Amino acid sequence: MLLKILLFFLFFLPFQWALNPLEGVDLIWGRLLVLFLLLFWLIQSLLKKKIFLRWDKQFFFFFSFIISIFLSLFFTSNLSWSWRKIFFLFSWIPLYFIINHLVIFDKKNNEKILKAIVLGSGLSAMIGIGQFFMQFLLGLDKWLIFWRKISVFFLGKNFGESVLEYSSWLVNIKGETIFRAIAFFPDPHIAGFYWEMTFFLAGVLFLTTHKKIYGGITLMIFLALILTFSRGAYFGFLGSLFLFFLINVLKIKKDYYKNLFFQKKKPWLSFLAIVLILLLISPLNHRLISSFNLSEGSNAERLYNWQQAIKIIKNYGGWGVGIGNYSLSVKPSASYREPIYAHNLYFDIWSELGIIGIISWTGIIISSFLINYNKFFKNNNLIALGVLLSLVAFSFHSFFETALYSVHIFPLLLVLLAIS
Repeated sequence: MLLKILLFFLFFLPFQWALNPLEGVDLIWGRLLVLFLLLFWLIQSLLKKKIFLRWDKQFFFFFSFIISIFLSLFFTSNLSWSWRKIFFLFSWIPLYFIINHLVIFDKKNNEKILKAIVLGSGLSAMIGIGQFFMQFLLGLDKWLIFWRKISVFFLGKNFGESVLEYSSWLVNIKGETIFRAIAFFPDPHIAGFYWEMTFFLAGVLFLTTHKKIYGGITLMIFLALILTFSRGAYFGFLGSLFLFFLINVLKIKKDYYKNLFFQKKKPWLSFLAIVLILLLISPLNHRLISSFNLSEGSNAERLYNWQQAIKIIKNYGGWGVGIGNYSLSVKPSASYREPIYAHNLYFDIWSELGIIGIISWTGIIISSFLINYNKFFKNNNLIALGVLLSLVAFSFHSFFETALYSVHIFPLLLVLLAIS
């Protein structure tokens, strides 16, 4: 029963919708479901008189990160903002312990969990592709008005208004304004995070099950990712792709790996050719090249944000300014939903949680890399390879965006850490 509810939740993860029980409060349905899962797990574990907790390097760093969050409360200037961020994080963190419990007692649950995630991501990618191309049939203005109306249901009244006020839905490609693929995510960057992370999970499911549905989903997710026009997502994806081919070279002597990736048809070579062609043609070529133009508007703004973050780290890097208080350090008059952050997850964590926070976070990611890397090399575990590439994509993209407080990305990240 616990597993079935969890799989339901993971399938609908890209389709979070919000309740508004009180003025100014957006209550995402997924947070309520995770609370129910936690109670169900605790009752079930107590009845069996057995609660499982993992004890390894990843958990050590995970626990240290939690400690750094509470230590930062001693240095915060606005406690209410800090507690709001803490409540957000801890409404999702039970997923880590619940999934740990499920996969340690039955390794087959790993694949079931990934299938639920991939099928849900495939459906969201299909919606994103349709949403993108409908603008050319109905007209950009009419389609934007319609999508704004329905997006409020999925984002919540208050957060939805904030998203629309600081919208990044549109992009200018060679003088033409285009509505980027977002599906029901708040913006193309979060959509990019989700699709780049689930792309590799879909790919390994196709390789392990040989079912055409997962091959089709892999291609669909790839197309949706391309249509986000998110340069951070492109870098995350390409970073993981580079690592994949590096591993390919390192493991070339393994007969199993040879048979899998060097068969006569060479499907991975065909995919690489498609990627290279897409990157060389317009408008993707133009979008990637613009990433290296430091005078371009969004690039110049991001560099300025990084400079602000580095300044805060120099002054408060030892202990941080307190969780949720970065925006107030930059702009004391900022409102809670004003999107002021470093546009770099590592700078955000360091500036808010100090040296313990950034070391702990880095430890979580590196230990997870090593766990999956070793599982793949020692046991030819393709699921471990998919999780590794997914985490690498998240880590690369996080140099340009902060998705830790996303109701879509943080739960997905916790799942991947737990099944490592």
